[in-house]
Amino acid sequence: MASLDHSHLYKHASDQIEDRRNDRRKQQQDFIRRQRDQLISSKRPRYFNDNVQDEQYYDSNHVQTLARGLLKHNNSRMDILKNLCRAFTQDEALISTFLGFNREFYFLSVCSVDNALQSLIGILTQSDSDLQEHAAWCITNICTGNHKQTLQVTRLAAPYCITYLSGQNLAMQDQCAWAIGNMAGDGKKSRKLLVKQGVTKPLVSLLNATSENVIQSAAFALSNFTREDDINLKEMIDCNVLKYLTNHLQFDKEDKISFTILPDILHLLHHITAKDGYDSVLLSTNIVKLVTKVIRFLTESRNYQIKVHKLFYTNGGFGKKLGISSEYEFIGGSQVNLTVINESGIELIKEAIKRLSWANEIGIEAAMALRNYASLGSDCIQHLARLNALQAVTANLKSADVDKALVFLDIIQITIATIPDGKRILNQLNIQEELDLLLYRDDESLRKTASQLLDSFFAIENS
Repeated sequence: MASLDHSHLYKHASDQIEDRRNDRRKQQQDFIRRQRDQLISSKRPRYFNDNVQDEQYYDSNHVQTLARGLLKHNNSRMDILKNLCRAFTQDEALISTFLGFNREFYFLSVCSVDNALQSLIGILTQSDSDLQEHAAWCITNICTGNHKQTLQVTRLAAPYCITYLSGQNLAMQDQCAWAIGNMAGDGKKSRKLLVKQGVTKPLVSLLNATSENVIQSAAFALSNFTREDDINLKEMIDCNVLKYLTNHLQFDKEDKISFTILPDILHLLHHITAKDGYDSVLLSTNIVKLVTKVIRFLTESRNYQIKVHKLFYTNGGFGKKLGISSEYEFIGGSQVNLTVINESGIELIKEAIKRLSWANEIGIEAAMALRNYASLGSDCIQHLARLNALQAVTANLKSADVDKALVFLDIIQITIATIPDGKRILNQLNIQEELDLLLYRDDESLRKTASQLLDSFFAIENS
């Protein structure tokens, strides 16, 4: 089939296809990572399992009254703490009223109550376990506020919360891990302060707890420590974080897997696999096989569609999305990754191929995983060809998802540029006809990329 002359339709930029492909890859990575981080917020308020939350409305006068009551050390402190827990989830301004500074200008608030926070910390250190738990609950919800609020509470409450992580009270372990997670999710200052005070070892140890609630809160907190590059991952690894994570990914039957903790375990694993320099350590844990098995299980489980709406947060895709994204972060960029894929990851590639046609981020993650794999060299591309991955890529070029179609075009460009018979293999799949069809799509970047591929690789043989 004769190729159209596209040079009069588009101006060819001076930069190379490879540079544009790398720029687009980075943009896609940043965009999808931001979306994933939004799926599980860096801060989580804790609510009561009753209807009072929706019925009760609080204002600054309510909070002032509650704070003054907290200073009186009377028998109503439990009710006061419960009401404060609820109030702190309604409005950041109410947190400011309690702590004593204005939300916008950070000066002392005229509505504040002196020593309210100190009184709350005092309850946290007392012997009444129920009051302790609700004081920690208040701290958890205060730390969902702005940076100034969270940092103030972290400086005062963090040492006590860290101490309770190593205690015997499961409720306090759970609540303090949750509070520390919100502190860590606030930013670098809070994370460095917590690490300096020795939070890492007791927090990682909670991944081996007997309570699923404790494990979930610990995984959430650790995710906030690993979501940025300011914390050294080595200390967590030395504390056996990978061992505990892999233990939670090993199961034989449906009743052996915990749908309560799985999303947070996968979210933590996603952040860890995104870090550079730990490939060899990750390989020793058999992570690839385990995550692949989880993805397959979530797809095939009969009860998955019912459970996922209750326990994952994105209409049935969250667990699979995080599992695939962990593999996507792990594949690409080093020979050690190439080794693990060739030795034990054939199922991983097959699972990614199956999901190329899936909608939303799942399909994009699968496409990116294959693109990272293809970029490792000619052996990987030949492997993809034998698994009919290139056929699936070509067939899905018609995808309405422009971002995913652009990733497919990257794979095509890598194939042609890397292996001598790449163009022949793709021609057998009618690639030129598929690229010609893309010239009529509405998206300019898609049209331009398809045109450049046609002009760069197929123009000579059709001239």
